[in-house]
Amino acid sequence: MDVIHEGLGALNKFKDLTEWRIVVAGGDGTIASVLNYLYDTLKPKYYPGVSLIPLGTGNDLSRVLGWGKTISNTDVYDYLENLEARSTMTLLDRWKVTFTYQKNEKVWKGLKREAKLKTIIESRYMYNYLGIGIDAKIAKDFHTLREQYPNLFSNRV
Repeated sequence: MDVIHEGLGALNKFKDLTEWRIVVAGGDGTIASVLNYLYDTLKPKYYPGVSLIPLGTGNDLSRVLGWGKTISNTDVYDYLENLEARSTMTLLDRWKVTFTYQKNEKVWKGLKREAKLKTIIESRYMYNYLGIGIDAKIAKDFHTLREQYPNLFSNRV
């Protein structure tokens, strides 16, 4: 199944199976998207084992789990062929992080605009790490740039 073309909703056809596995080709963001969909939306009868082919930029999760930091295009077939033999089922922590912050919002009160303090609460799930300093700023800026100019980032280098 190709999630890029079919979307994560294509996993719905596997929801009632009693045993199935998923191989995710991508990076930390891709694997997090699939896991979040499984736990928050799909909620299958049986939670499948999930392995990954590290094709992302940093592949931090892959390195933490001992799969390595990357895989070359020529190794994909060997990698898949030996996947089950070299795999060990490992439980992965899923952490929920909730951010609460206040933001000034301009609202109309009669003919006059006033600033109103609004409290915003956002939650995210993480599987590997959380950055809250300069590392998070650099990662966010890189991600934003990559989304704005995808043609500049056609490979991991």
